[in-house]
Amino acid sequence: MEEKNEKDKQESGPFDETLAQGPTVPDSSPGGGSSSHLPVPREVLTFLKDPSRKLHQYILVEEIGRGGMGAVWKAWDSKLARWAAIKFLSLSDEMSIRRFDREAQLSAQLRHPNIAAIHEVNEEGTRHFLVMDYIDGSTIGKAKLSWKDLLKAFVKILRAVDFAHGRSIIHRDIKPENILIGKDGEPYVTDFGLAKVLRTDSSLSRTGAIMGTPVFMSPEQAEGRTSQVDSRSDIYSLGATLYTLVTGHLPFEGDDMTTILEKVSLEDPTPASKVNPDIEKELEAIIMKAMAKAKMDRYSSAGEFADDLQRYRERGEVRARKPRRWKTWIRRMRHRGNWTAAATLLAIIGAGGAVLWFSRENPPAPPPEKPDEGRAWRDRFHPRQRELAFYGFEPVSAEFTRQTNQVLSEMPSPERKSVSDWFESQLDRFPAEPWPKSEWRANQEEAKRIENWCATVDLVLDGVPGKFGEIREELARRQALFAAVAEYRGSISLRLLIWPYAELRSFRVGEKWIVKEGRSLDPGVVIPGGSLSTPLEIRGLDIGDYIIELAHPELGTREVKITSDGVKHGETYACSGALSDPDSIRLRRLP
Repeated sequence: MEEKNEKDKQESGPFDETLAQGPTVPDSSPGGGSSSHLPVPREVLTFLKDPSRKLHQYILVEEIGRGGMGAVWKAWDSKLARWAAIKFLSLSDEMSIRRFDREAQLSAQLRHPNIAAIHEVNEEGTRHFLVMDYIDGSTIGKAKLSWKDLLKAFVKILRAVDFAHGRSIIHRDIKPENILIGKDGEPYVTDFGLAKVLRTDSSLSRTGAIMGTPVFMSPEQAEGRTSQVDSRSDIYSLGATLYTLVTGHLPFEGDDMTTILEKVSLEDPTPASKVNPDIEKELEAIIMKAMAKAKMDRYSSAGEFADDLQRYRERGEVRARKPRRWKTWIRRMRHRGNWTAAATLLAIIGAGGAVLWFSRENPPAPPPEKPDEGRAWRDRFHPRQRELAFYGFEPVSAEFTRQTNQVLSEMPSPERKSVSDWFESQLDRFPAEPWPKSEWRANQEEAKRIENWCATVDLVLDGVPGKFGEIREELARRQALFAAVAEYRGSISLRLLIWPYAELRSFRVGEKWIVKEGRSLDPGVVIPGGSLSTPLEIRGLDIGDYIIELAHPELGTREVKITSDGVKHGETYACSGALSDPDSIRLRRLP
């Protein structure tokens, strides 16, 4: 009985004293009667009669957080007499709603003492929301834990994440802000909003989509290689989080997202012991292993990470070893191209040459030093490269485009591979194909940016020899695809009510055929009944200028042109008039 009481006390949260002393109100929950009373904290009373603060059985008390997905509120559950955290979706587009629903479904599977649980997913009108555990405390970075308590809490965090990984769920946005420390000192991992089910091929995660917080994301995430994101990507983020907590500094800093993403991909952080001299080499080795650029060099699981950190806590011993310097060289050669490999090889040869030099009695005079043509060119190209990076791209002037094209036309041959690889990596930063048409209107601003970037880079690469011709072909293809999204005006339903009734022989929207020679060509357009004899209705028709060809046994074939001036997305219109007088045919909106 004592164990049960203790369990009930824990589940009720840290507000028992408040509830015991607070006032009561009638239970208004379904099934409750006027004789039943539930205790209510005093801070809730102010909002009991405010309709804007009521959401089903919840009373919204105060906003306690806001992120990319939406706002989080502290709320009182009047039915169960407990606090809850309610997370609202701030966007209404279909993609965000689907990701929001997925967060609920995934998180609801996780029942672990150190993972904030999801209790309910619901909606009211157009508002979608989750009901979660309310954790009374602060983020781990603000909790001011002692060194001992911090490492103890972090071991529990690792065990919790390992628990999620064991159920094929990864987090993809682990950072200090998503780890809370309750007043009881227990850590809680929150916000699995960017999680991905490893066993599911989700259409919500496309190649090139960058999801997460840049400074804490893994190199494979930073490079947009979403197919390679797995549980070891979370291990990197956990290592970056631990680095920040023990040093008090971010592992990478930069003026913009592009700079940070490049550093995450290419550079190692400053050793933790150099940032904070109190950090022992063993702990530094743990962090560096977790943050290894190559996934195979990281811990194989969050559980293994936890075991090594626990071993360090108890005995000061670790199995992690600092990465060898030659691995860093290889990584940089792979990312930066052949010139770095050549520079490294020259350095080795130079060192050997120095030995031979001093071993000879009469060494020859050294050859005159040649300027590093590649380095000089890179110094010219690098600032332009930053302007052309897809992330953070802003429209550039025609003069900038012309000058950059000139710089690239003077590119030394050894630089071509690394530069072409870089431009290809930028193509991987966004989808190769547009979103489903139902999402076009919500993504038009991004489509315009993609179209603009493709057009700019195409001009920059004009006439540059080598593989750049293939890159330009892909740029032109994507520019055309995303231009269609950027220019999309929406869709309507159209009823053809032209008298006398006739057969619809062809129907075009601009240059796109909907019907041609009496055959429907666009599967995305619905013609109920399938008959092409008027009167008929066409649904899901893109807005544009229409050219209609109707055939009548007595009047012959007549062409009708209809402009779409003033036509609005989602409405239904009638195209009516006399076929004998095509100029009389007009478009009007139906109520």
